[in-house]
Amino acid sequence: MNSKIITIPARTLLPRYGGRAGVGSFLRNLLRGFEEIGTEYSLTPSFDRANDENRFVGETLDLLRAAPSECVLYPNYFAAPVLPGRFGKRVAIIHDTLFRDHPGTVSPQKRAWQNALYSWAAVYADELVFISTFSMQQFIRHFGEKNLRKFSVIGNPIDTARYKFRKFEPNNERPTICTLSAFYPHKNFELFLNIAKHRFGMYNFTVIGRQPDRGTLDRMADQIGCDPLSLVRWTGYVEDQEVTDIMSASDLFLFTSSYEGFGMPPLEAIALGVPVISSALPPVLETAAGLCDFLPMNTTPQDWAELVDERLAHPTSQEDLAARAKIIGENFSPSRVAEKYAKVCLG
Repeated sequence: MNSKIITIPARTLLPRYGGRAGVGSFLRNLLRGFEEIGTEYSLTPSFDRANDENRFVGETLDLLRAAPSECVLYPNYFAAPVLPGRFGKRVAIIHDTLFRDHPGTVSPQKRAWQNALYSWAAVYADELVFISTFSMQQFIRHFGEKNLRKFSVIGNPIDTARYKFRKFEPNNERPTICTLSAFYPHKNFELFLNIAKHRFGMYNFTVIGRQPDRGTLDRMADQIGCDPLSLVRWTGYVEDQEVTDIMSASDLFLFTSSYEGFGMPPLEAIALGVPVISSALPPVLETAAGLCDFLPMNTTPQDWAELVDERLAHPTSQEDLAARAKIIGENFSPSRVAEKYAKVCLG
């Protein structure tokens, strides 16, 4: 058995399994960290063949064909109940318990299935890794502390190598306010639209991501009382480097989500030297307290807009922004996070 290799079921990286979403970004950053510190890993499956199976069935079959290693690191809550003896330790990562905290976000069938998978992870994994203290606390709340034999809390890696700290140049035209958001209910995107409505014509509002479909736009229009397309500009899908460029060119980043397991976007903006106003979510408070402004969950759009005005009128100094960016780089660089995972998996 090679004690230096970590086997990672990596269907999470495939587009059909959400490879462009948050977990895919997390895994790509972690792999970069492993490479930086010289920790060997092996991905399954081989990506040169068709992958039509259910992800969970597929990952189990992939491991049956994989070479032996010291540890199997499951990147997204699933730990296969059957694992050949040629593998050593089993570690599963729990990102959040959204399906239990906000049951309406998934169907009853999917909720029951995820409930079973999380329970299996607690039983079959030798150790669970939570991406925040909040996600750990919610897991205990729903599944009980007796199901935690051994666990760690390790924050997500942030690809700080591509986040070059920007030298702020005052915008002589209208300031640009940016967010990065999907359109799930818990992302609370309507709050961002309402802030844009309160400051229509004063600032440019940019949303990094795909424009929603017509049905979603109509639903949003009913909620805010006007057409969202008149308030904000959507960038469409963009690659990681372009996300960085758009964030860096913004005068302020808003994070209005009402639920996160970790909350990477505000940390990414801080790493770029962009001022941030965020909802006071437990995992973001855990990682960014003192590094950005926070507003309680029940804050009105008008109050958000007034703080936006204040921060644009009296911007944070470049020295303070640079110090904040340095803290993110020190705490969440891929190599720093990979060292913690290597200790869990191979220590």
